[in-house]
Amino acid sequence: MDNNQNIPPLSAKKPDTAKTHGSNSFGHIQPPKFSLFFILICVFVIGAGLLFVIDVEAVVNGHGSVKTGSGVQPIETQEGGIIESVSVKQGDKVEEGQSLATLSNSTVMAERVEIENELMLLKAKEFRLNIERANGDTLIWPENLSDMPQALKDDQYDLFMAKKLRKDSELQIIDFEVQTLNKQLTGAKAELSAMEEERRTVKEILDFQLEGQAQGWVSKADALRSQNQYAQINRELVKIKTQIPSLTSQIQEAEKKRQTAQSKQAQEALDELEEVTLRIRTLEASIQAASDKDERRILRAPRAGIINAIHVTGPGDVVQPGEPVFDLVPVDQGLVVEARVDPSLRRGLYVGLPAKVTFTALQDLRVAPVDAKVVFVAADTRSDPDGKPYYEVHVQTKDASVEIPGGQKTVIEPGMQANVSIVVGSHTLADFLLRPLEWAARNAFRER
Repeated sequence: MDNNQNIPPLSAKKPDTAKTHGSNSFGHIQPPKFSLFFILICVFVIGAGLLFVIDVEAVVNGHGSVKTGSGVQPIETQEGGIIESVSVKQGDKVEEGQSLATLSNSTVMAERVEIENELMLLKAKEFRLNIERANGDTLIWPENLSDMPQALKDDQYDLFMAKKLRKDSELQIIDFEVQTLNKQLTGAKAELSAMEEERRTVKEILDFQLEGQAQGWVSKADALRSQNQYAQINRELVKIKTQIPSLTSQIQEAEKKRQTAQSKQAQEALDELEEVTLRIRTLEASIQAASDKDERRILRAPRAGIINAIHVTGPGDVVQPGEPVFDLVPVDQGLVVEARVDPSLRRGLYVGLPAKVTFTALQDLRVAPVDAKVVFVAADTRSDPDGKPYYEVHVQTKDASVEIPGGQKTVIEPGMQANVSIVVGSHTLADFLLRPLEWAARNAFRER
């Protein structure tokens, strides 16, 4: 048998595997070319749309520094004196009304003690005079005066009793005089009544004797004696009747004298009370002034803030009236940053625009920019020492301190350098991309 019988010829074709398996193998299907092109168009359209939608803030940048004296409030002493104690240190955060330092002023304290002692004496005297004016019999100290020194109360009690004894003695003399006059008046009235009765009897006898004399059975001598007796009684009656009005008048004068004696002491007490009351009012005003002085010995924080500087070394330092002792940076009062802006960027700047301030000294701490607001825009340009023009713009921060990493706050000190970014509006990304093209188109084909 021929060994080459089953060898196929060289010109025979190989099986078409693509056709054999093509209908069942999806991994080898080629995607349509228009799908990739469609995706690219969508990406381009979406990207172009975002360029016209996304807003980017337009800012004007400037450089400046914190204004000297901005936000710093000096705390001065009004009275002056010697520093007794200092209760804070630089950098401490203080609350409104917190005590910062105390001054020692012995003159104020001595003056206040002297006024208080005199005022206490006058109040005790005022109470005594009120009792005397009302003709009271004794002193019973009220509760609001019960804590007075016993020696002071004893002095006022002794004075009250001495005046009362003198008044009582004078009244006793007058009362004795009135009593004597009343007895005399009573006796005179009784004598008058008896003599009038006697006169009636004598008159009856005289009439009878005169009738008997006329008839001859009574002697003339008897009738004459009766006439003399009757005349004597009449003379006595006249005398007694004259005494009664005189005694009555004397009694009235004595009673009036008694009333005068009583009212005299009351009037004297009233006159003295008016002087005492006026002096008390004056001393109360003085002690209030002394209390205010004493209170001003304590230096207190006028508002919440941070102690930026201390101008005394400690207890024993002497400070003059009006001399600053502390510098306080209020936490609720912002700082003013003076920034310089290029004149070409002046357009669009006005008071009230928001701004961001970055302090160059704090850049290493990665402190976030501080919110601020434009509070001043110069109307004209100025020139720096090199002759370069600029516009001066002031921005004010909301706070005088910034928070650093760790939650602590640090005070911004005057003179610190700062970068200011003033937000003058917003533009889309397309505006920023097309602006150079717009400028080029506007200036194309122009002769220079």
